[in-house]
Amino acid sequence: MSREVQGSDRVLPSLSTEEGLRMPTEEELMIDLIAQTNGGDIERARAWFFEEPLEELGGDTAANYVTRGKGDAIRHYVLNLGAGATG
Repeated sequence: MSREVQGSDRVLPSLSTEEGLRMPTEEELMIDLIAQTNGGDIERARAWFFEEPLEELGGDTAANYVTRGKGDAIRHYVLNLGAGATG
């Protein structure tokens, strides 16, 4: 079972399962990072992660890059956007 818990400036998934707690996936961590850098809207972060083509990185979605093991590139991209960089 997963549900969202809102903190003062973060939106984190609750990672409890029937077996206990589990480590978040890279996908979940990336969506959390996106939400943190864009006002905390987790649904908007999910939509961006799964649906927005990233033209500056070749046109694929962040989700596809992460699936192919390129999470570091997306992490840097998101942090640069959060710092005010534009593509």
